[in-house]
Amino acid sequence: MDPEGVLELKRELDGVTENVALDLKEVVRVDLEAVRFLGACVVQGIELRNCPLYISEWIRRER
Repeated sequence: MDPEGVLELKRELDGVTENVALDLKEVVRVDLEAVRFLGACVVQGIELRNCPLYISEWIRRER
């Protein structure tokens, strides 16, 4: 997940008020910006499905 992917997801999620879940099954690499974005998603109640353990741990440490 690169910065362009983060921007694309932000655009897709803009204005969405229903229950949202992001499937991270195919995500193998993230950068700090992506981790911070995903952490903000969790705070907003967005579920992270199939999140690789190293990413969820990184998100937890960034809080």
